[in-house]
Amino acid sequence: MRAWPRCLLLCTALASVPAAADILDLKVKREQRRFHVQFEVQIDVPPADVLRLFHEPERWTGLSRVIHHAGFVDPASGGEANAGGSGDARPVSMVVRDCILFFCTQAEKVTLFRADAAGRLVTGTSVRGAGDFRYGRERWEIEPSANGTLLRLRAEMEPDFAVPPFIGPAVLKSLLRKLLREMERNLERSAAP
Repeated sequence: MRAWPRCLLLCTALASVPAAADILDLKVKREQRRFHVQFEVQIDVPPADVLRLFHEPERWTGLSRVIHHAGFVDPASGGEANAGGSGDARPVSMVVRDCILFFCTQAEKVTLFRADAAGRLVTGTSVRGAGDFRYGRERWEIEPSANGTLLRLRAEMEPDFAVPPFIGPAVLKSLLRKLLREMERNLERSAAP
């Protein structure tokens, strides 16, 4: 698989849960194979709608052109992907696909999300042995604000595919910013009465 398209797929995976966003802060750092992403966005939808996206991942596909499939992992598939431990947490699979110039590729990210009782904190952990990422941790903070929701993400990801060293934080940050803006338009449309 070519490395350039994988760069865009990495950005999509780092922003795994779609959100309409006014980007207040966005940081991307690369340490060898591992990427660290942090952002803070103001979104124009209520916190309950943001939290619902974690419980209804099939809605993600309509929010970005690069997300081609999203949904809960089939319980009949077996393996570690079903090791949620409790009935309220099920792994979510997201398949992203995109083309840069003439090269097209796809990657899968499988994450187990857990929300706290108040619905203000959602943590995600990549499921070992599933998908195209060997490591991933996410922390989503969902806070009510005057204009909707203040959403913060801190994520650490290690893809199980090669990303060239010259694909640095500036390129990933630019692609992530474009992805968030695309999701902003689509989520606002879907939330409109």
